[in-house]
Amino acid sequence: MRIAFFGTPDFALPALQALQEAEDMEVVLVVSQPDRKRSRGKCTPTPVKAAALQWELPVLTPESVNSPSVREELEKADPAFLVVIAYGQKIGSALLDAYAGRIVNIHGSLLPHYRGAAPIQRALLNGEETMGVSAMLINETMDGGDVLATASLTTGDSDLTEITERLSRLGASLLLDTLRHYKERFDARIPQDDSHATYAEKIKKTDGQLDFSQSAKALLWRIRTVKDWPGAKLLLDGETYKIHKAHAAQADKKGRIGEIMQADKNGIAIQTGDGLLVVDEIQAPNKKAMATEAFLNGHTIPVGTCITPWDTEARK
Repeated sequence: MRIAFFGTPDFALPALQALQEAEDMEVVLVVSQPDRKRSRGKCTPTPVKAAALQWELPVLTPESVNSPSVREELEKADPAFLVVIAYGQKIGSALLDAYAGRIVNIHGSLLPHYRGAAPIQRALLNGEETMGVSAMLINETMDGGDVLATASLTTGDSDLTEITERLSRLGASLLLDTLRHYKERFDARIPQDDSHATYAEKIKKTDGQLDFSQSAKALLWRIRTVKDWPGAKLLLDGETYKIHKAHAAQADKKGRIGEIMQADKNGIAIQTGDGLLVVDEIQAPNKKAMATEAFLNGHTIPVGTCITPWDTEARK
């Protein structure tokens, strides 16, 4: 089965590798985003392009996927299917018409929930205990095509990095199964119910601001989602600290929202809207993250101190 693969980030790599290693599949063309300036101003290839070059696969990196030159290269490659995973550009009408019913997308949610750019992040932020991937047909609407198949898993205590890796592997398996049973999946495809659709917008810097009026459980979901970027942040005495690890606890005595109820070797316990958030690993400004016990050896945080609300800081 001849496949043209469209993808860009690490999330797409397990699927590309699975296609490359499958004896009944042949990747005849890889399309990825152009090289961009990243760390220290260097232009680096996308993860998908780098892998394709390593496997000596033909690669295109067009500024516009809908340019005539891309269509010409696709005609030469003559794929049976286009596979799209986190590519980053919208497939236009010319390609949709030319490959109608043969463009398969793996999306990182159980559609129609969490359409959009950040389905995994938003689902984890909302505390979804079950997450999954969908194999779907691409049409003119964003993530609105018919669903061919889905697969799901339970999130457990996975953070964003872990759950993204698990879902990427699940998506690779779902892709192979969908392609190998394509007629069956296509004939049984399910139109999405738009009335149940939700939108997953990109994570913003402000999504890292911890609001202690929320429950400890909700704050843990946020920390698991944003700890790598933009970081789970709190304000204390005018300084911004990042929280890398924490757990929830209950206490007999309830303090004010954001009040430090405990600060010792067992953690920094902060009163939330429901329960205590106990910080296990913290990062001071311009310092490395460290266990709370080690942090408190060089910092004094008086019990009874309150975390500064972000809206208060914004008014200054």
